[in-house]
Amino acid sequence: MRSALITAALAVAQVEAFWGTSHLLVARRAQDLLQSQDNAAYQAVLAELEPLKENYPSITEDEENHPMTECAVFADNIKGQGYSFQSAWHFKDQPYYPDGVMSFDEPEYDTVDAMDSLTQWLSNEGTAYLDSYYYKTIKNYFPDEENARSFALRLIIHYVGDIHQPLHATTEVSNQYPTGDAGGNFEHLPNICGASNLHAVWD
Repeated sequence: MRSALITAALAVAQVEAFWGTSHLLVARRAQDLLQSQDNAAYQAVLAELEPLKENYPSITEDEENHPMTECAVFADNIKGQGYSFQSAWHFKDQPYYPDGVMSFDEPEYDTVDAMDSLTQWLSNEGTAYLDSYYYKTIKNYFPDEENARSFALRLIIHYVGDIHQPLHATTEVSNQYPTGDAGGNFEHLPNICGASNLHAVWD
């Protein structure tokens, strides 16, 4: 299973983009690569995704015949359905200091740590993940191991797409934004097609 997860992550990493449609395109390209390079790994991914789809249809209703692709928007879609606990796991605020302001407290939890911990878990790599905040939080919501792993894999598929987005990986710390601009979320712009800040426009 470890090789399947690593292969899937590398496949996703070979493509770019974000948001709804773009997340789906990223995951579809990753699916194509995985099927062509290691179909056994692709089948292992599908098997890992199945329990949550079967047991929690209300949060996996967007998934039909292509769950690896269709689950790519899962982590965003569930934020308003009682699973906002993982909102901070979508980004890593590495500070950018255009004004020379050199003071910023990075968030305690971020997508790099989340993906590292969740990948160790799903790869059965040691036992360190058992003490991680990410593992414990998911298990609090999904005590059953199969459903918890199925949930975690969906998050990884989404986060690998997110982390390639520059505004998911940095925050401006400046005189205007002394505590950071939240990856462009605080930089407001005229509303165009529902996008009213720099982060949304970039996405």
